[in-house]
Amino acid sequence: MVDATLLVRHLESNETIPLRDVHAAMESNNLLVLGLLREVVTRHSSRIFPKPDWMECRRAIVTYLLLCVEQKPELDEYVLSPYLAMHDLLGMLRHWQLQPGEEQTLVPETLERLRQLYLRGSAETQLCIENGFLEHFLEDRNNLSLLDRWKTDPQTATAIEESLKWSEGT
Repeated sequence: MVDATLLVRHLESNETIPLRDVHAAMESNNLLVLGLLREVVTRHSSRIFPKPDWMECRRAIVTYLLLCVEQKPELDEYVLSPYLAMHDLLGMLRHWQLQPGEEQTLVPETLERLRQLYLRGSAETQLCIENGFLEHFLEDRNNLSLLDRWKTDPQTATAIEESLKWSEGT
């Protein structure tokens, strides 16, 4: 297991970042470690050697963002608030939707992970997902077709209905 101190040292140096440290960080449930990992793979990716599996890195970032929503952490330079995490997740999904190929497969996978978090989450978590993600995701009505599993579950269907009302301005 890697600790936050090692990742901070990697960020502060200009040296190569060993892939083994990236993999060790991916195994962590510590939000600070995952937040630092996000920084490493998004801003210092050229220094990671050997090169990581970028899909695996993207999934680790999704895990981090969902944990920020679920755990409502103490904020830190590398730990996001739940609403900022939803904002970042929304941006990532929008980007992946525009990419040809493999990245597009992350969209339904991530939406399902978000749905599972919604179903097991507290009322506060559910509200964050509705307000911080769904309302903005559904501003583009084409995205409604990506939420078929959400529409078939009464609990998540209600979230979609409420989010659509907001995005329509009613």
